[in-house]
Amino acid sequence: MLNLILIELRKRKNSILGWGLGVGAYLAMILAIAPSLAEQFSALDLGSIPVYQAFGIGSSIGTASELIGVYLPFIGLLIGVYAAITGSQALAGEEDKGTLETLVTLPLPRWMIVCAKAIAIEISILAILALCFLGFAVVWPFVSADIDSTITLNKLFIASFEPFALGLLIGMLSLAAGALLPRRAHALWIGLFVTIGGYFFNNLAPLNETMNALKPFQPFHYYQAGDVLTKSFEWSPFISLLIVASALLILATFFFQRRDITVGLWPWQRAGV
Repeated sequence: MLNLILIELRKRKNSILGWGLGVGAYLAMILAIAPSLAEQFSALDLGSIPVYQAFGIGSSIGTASELIGVYLPFIGLLIGVYAAITGSQALAGEEDKGTLETLVTLPLPRWMIVCAKAIAIEISILAILALCFLGFAVVWPFVSADIDSTITLNKLFIASFEPFALGLLIGMLSLAAGALLPRRAHALWIGLFVTIGGYFFNNLAPLNETMNALKPFQPFHYYQAGDVLTKSFEWSPFISLLIVASALLILATFFFQRRDITVGLWPWQRAGV
């Protein structure tokens, strides 16, 4: 199992570096310009403009901590997109490439193959988030004196790793979809729909009473994002996402255990093969 995990991580090496360094550079830039940019935004009431509300800006920006808090939700969005991509590749991607038949001939039970894939997804998300925090850590010594005392490096550390549970949930959702559905594209669409759709739905829901009532049924409702900079980190939303991610992993294992290794067939078509 360990060898399979290492193989999976080697497959993801370039994507981990690309996503991690890219998002880390984005966060470093935001932290670097926050003190000067916050002053320019302080006179604008961006929270009253619907298009800004769609991107999570629900109030005016007056301090550097508020500005950084506005941009932090993009980490969850980007990590969700990465998780959807890597989760859909794990099983459905193997079938698309014609390597799933070889994979199941390994001297490992199917549940162990799924767990190895899931652990590789988990480690890759953590590695990307570590590189995200590195972006903050590199810039912090140069700007800490110009940022209000609300933000500390410890809070930036928490903010960097808080999207882990959200990313893991979406990764396990795509993994489960890939174990059930015939093509990687189908699993990817589901993961991206939940990620991108959930992000915008969560931001726009307060504008509509019916939508707002449905917020607890999508994962971004439990993503704390910039709130960890101005409030204390809450474990209950984080653990809720981990519980759902664990349930999706169990589903992925169940689907893969029952799956006939066929190429491009829907579940109801496999029974006749």
